[in-house]
Amino acid sequence: MRALSHPPRRVGFALACALVLSAFVPGVLAQTTAEFNAALDAKETAVNRMKINLEAALISMHNGTLSSWPTTTTHSAQSTCSATLTSPHCDKNFGNTAGCNCEGRTIDYTNTVVKTSPKLGVSDYGVKKAAVLGSELESELASMYTSLIEVGDAKWLYFGTKDGVLVNYPGFIWGEDNEDAQCGVEYDSRLRPWSMNGATGPKNIILILDISGSMAFMNRMVLLKQAAKKVIDSATHADYLGIITFNGAAYSYAGLTTLAKGLPDFKARLKTYIDELTYGGGTNFIAGYEKAFELVDNSKAKNYAAACHTTYVFVTDGDAPSPEATLTTRGASAAGADEHHFMISLGSGGNSDLLRKVACDVGAVFTAVPDGEQEMLDRAMISFYKFYALQKTLDKQETPTWTEPYDSIPAIWGPLTSVSVPVYDKSREPWHMVGVASVDSTTCDLEAKAPAAAAEDPPTTARHCTCQSTWTYNGRTFEGCADPDWPVPWCATQAGCGSCDTASVGPSGCWDDCKPTGSEATLFNELLSRATRWCDTTGLPACAVESLREEMDGSTCAARYPTDFTACSAADKEYYDYALKGPTESAVDFDLTRTSGGIRGTAYDMDMDRCACDPTMLPTCSCAALPSPPPMEDHGVDEEAAGAIGGAVGGAVIFIVATAFCCCCHNRKRDESKYSNAGVAMQQQPQYAPQYPQQPMPQYPQQQMPQYPQQPMQYGVQQPMYVPQGQQPSYPAPPGGGGFYGR
Repeated sequence: MRALSHPPRRVGFALACALVLSAFVPGVLAQTTAEFNAALDAKETAVNRMKINLEAALISMHNGTLSSWPTTTTHSAQSTCSATLTSPHCDKNFGNTAGCNCEGRTIDYTNTVVKTSPKLGVSDYGVKKAAVLGSELESELASMYTSLIEVGDAKWLYFGTKDGVLVNYPGFIWGEDNEDAQCGVEYDSRLRPWSMNGATGPKNIILILDISGSMAFMNRMVLLKQAAKKVIDSATHADYLGIITFNGAAYSYAGLTTLAKGLPDFKARLKTYIDELTYGGGTNFIAGYEKAFELVDNSKAKNYAAACHTTYVFVTDGDAPSPEATLTTRGASAAGADEHHFMISLGSGGNSDLLRKVACDVGAVFTAVPDGEQEMLDRAMISFYKFYALQKTLDKQETPTWTEPYDSIPAIWGPLTSVSVPVYDKSREPWHMVGVASVDSTTCDLEAKAPAAAAEDPPTTARHCTCQSTWTYNGRTFEGCADPDWPVPWCATQAGCGSCDTASVGPSGCWDDCKPTGSEATLFNELLSRATRWCDTTGLPACAVESLREEMDGSTCAARYPTDFTACSAADKEYYDYALKGPTESAVDFDLTRTSGGIRGTAYDMDMDRCACDPTMLPTCSCAALPSPPPMEDHGVDEEAAGAIGGAVGGAVIFIVATAFCCCCHNRKRDESKYSNAGVAMQQQPQYAPQYPQQPMPQYPQQQMPQYPQQPMQYGVQQPMYVPQGQQPSYPAPPGGGGFYGR
């Protein structure tokens, strides 16, 4: 196998984007560092503008000056799970949505849309509040969108709440090109890269998973696999990942001895590994933890770890000797600094009493999850999200952060990156994080502005080593940079440079990650630098952790073990409860109202006069969920028939907030037609937008952006960097128990 030192695939991607831009934008922007940084700074300015307006609206809610928030005021908000929108526009720049008689996508430039799922357990109050915030910002979002168009780069603008409600601009219909048939019922905006980055920051994540024989009962292994994959999906390029499985002994994923960067290709491999896990054997908690600590220590020694928090997520359904002594010793050591533990007992067969007490004694957060409770297990395994979001809140952290390139939902323009910032309720002390605001940009646009990092021959590495011209790994021979068994290209180096004492690498036993080259490297290194600007290693105050324990397990350690723990004062409890949960929710009725519209005889007519309102806010039919209609000949709207529809759903599915929060009907499924849907909408938008229906805008030529495969981000060592990659081979698993570092 021969590996190129600077794979050409992404170079072609950037060149193609530059050519497209040059065809439509007067004077292609020069590739200067100042101009490149200015493009990123403009996005940060936009997301901060959105944050300021959201936070101002939140304060207005509290002081009673927000016109649409009093319960006596009627308010409308569109659902993205609709048949059409209030002011629909067929925009070809947004990709095809099957079934809508639109060669592009149905977009509404005057309104936001709201997206949630009943699986998230969002309260009526939470949905209403998000819908009102979105509506209050519509004119401001339209103005922001215009400003972004003027610099040639406007994509989705959106806001996700801490409860999982998404508000997106411009409005759009959930498309058929997504992952399920229930309007993204599994979609949780909090687990998307933009939200995780904005709410948590860089971290190491180590899953310690029980694969003992008892995991065969009550479908526990299936539940564990689904929840574990969601944690993997939530990781970003600022995170490092590791998986430890245990029964009577413990094993690291593929025999790796270090963590690895949370890059897309590596995350895909981890999820495949999780899918293939089998159960069997006994249970040894201590072995699982000891293997995890060994993995983290090796990673830190070799600079393959985030220079920030370390997160252990331990899941078991069994009983075994207590790991408390092992955890206590670790916590008292220098190696255990800024390490945080989340322990989950799954099902009825485990010793939840033992683990709950251990968690209290070592400062961990414990959750007991009954058998069959998939959503509860999902929330428990991702509870570190709440931990780090609370830490950011108490720190009053407001720095924008960037994602790695990723595929959006819906995927339209190829890889994009998002800049995100936390949004707080600042009406009192302490602040409370209500969600994350985000603005998108295609990597194509940014790479066209980024100066290229020069290639070197022979190639050099992230730690300034020189690659061996010819080298071996596990008996195979390579030249230059290659990527066997690792998420980014690497090479063997001269003796004494890089990670050494690796028996599987010849001739020197040393290796390192190859230094990235090209404009993509400039972009991705800058994105990573901007994603790792914040880290607070002080942890949470003890009473803040108690508030989180009560949130996750229904009680505090002091309440369960009053002789061992001192209760927090009433003032401290109220303070941290507010920072975590926010203001007490007022009672909100959730009535459902359908709206009528003149769609009879049009491509949007789906027999909606028979639709019944659905409190789950998921559609039972929508134009995106039905087969494409035949070409329209002359579908004149029958005004009389349209008026006779009365309460039937027509133009848009909307939420009506009066003293109640009402949601328009989610159209009845017609004849069991298959549904389409998709994860979330929030990542893109046309290169040039059409005119706003109510706010005139200049016309711009339409531009079809080419689709490109997603490129993983590379991590670096002391200053992580992205390594551009060529076509990735399938990775054989390295031999278990190998004495080599970082593979």
